[in-house]
Amino acid sequence: MAAESRILQPPSPSSLALLRHFPPSQKVQWVEESPTAGKQRDPRVLQERRVEACGGVGLGAGMRERKMSAGACTAFHGLCPEGKLPNAIISVDGIEFPAHKTILCNCSPYFRALFSSSWSSAEKSVYKIPGTSPEMMRLLIEYAYSGTVPVTADNVVSLLIEADQFNVLGTLRVCCEFLKAHLCLENCIGIWKFTGYYYCPDLREEAHQFILHHFEEVTRVSTEFLELSIDDLERILEKEELPVTEEVVFNALLKWVAHDLQTRRQHIVVLLGKEGWRIGQKGFFFFK
Repeated sequence: MAAESRILQPPSPSSLALLRHFPPSQKVQWVEESPTAGKQRDPRVLQERRVEACGGVGLGAGMRERKMSAGACTAFHGLCPEGKLPNAIISVDGIEFPAHKTILCNCSPYFRALFSSSWSSAEKSVYKIPGTSPEMMRLLIEYAYSGTVPVTADNVVSLLIEADQFNVLGTLRVCCEFLKAHLCLENCIGIWKFTGYYYCPDLREEAHQFILHHFEEVTRVSTEFLELSIDDLERILEKEELPVTEEVVFNALLKWVAHDLQTRRQHIVVLLGKEGWRIGQKGFFFFK
């Protein structure tokens, strides 16, 4: 994966809040088949995703999270292959999840690498996993067994990050599809910037195209537009698919510069001059 070949920087706080415009009560479950879940089915059916209404509330912190994580362990036993006892324990912050190495390996290259490095030690069964939370690990393991993962506005950002980290591609794909379906004027820039940190090329392109084709509306209502860096702004303006007039671009640039006048005023001539625009009809002249 491309995500493995570069050092990822943590997303900005604005990126983590990119879904703040979703209705708080909205809970949607996106279902994706994992490689090991269920019976053999028609390959065409495996490509389908079902969207179902999902009730319930988000998890609280502390004891409630620990309680649910511990309860999930019992559920995993019910999903285990008949007659096969768990041969691994995934430990996250003291919460333990019994699992089968084969099932986790089929779901994730990360677990294949983790377990293969210890095959020579038959006694090795407990694997402490840093850098994640018990709740996120519970969702990833449940996906490996059941082929479903509940994705909501509350958990999609964290779940996408963890799915990318552990190379659980099915879960990563579902998170990306969820974000694609919820692109809007207010969050499209945040999603586009967010996907620069993780391996989501299709989602990144979808968000970019959304920005280009709704550029005028985005610049009017999106606070994220005002926070764009000069480099990101140039990436948007240089695209030939940008279907707006020069006046729209000019007004958007003035708005962007005015947001941080002292720092950005130097860029206005460079941005306009780069394209060699001459907006003569409106009385604005800019030359290379």
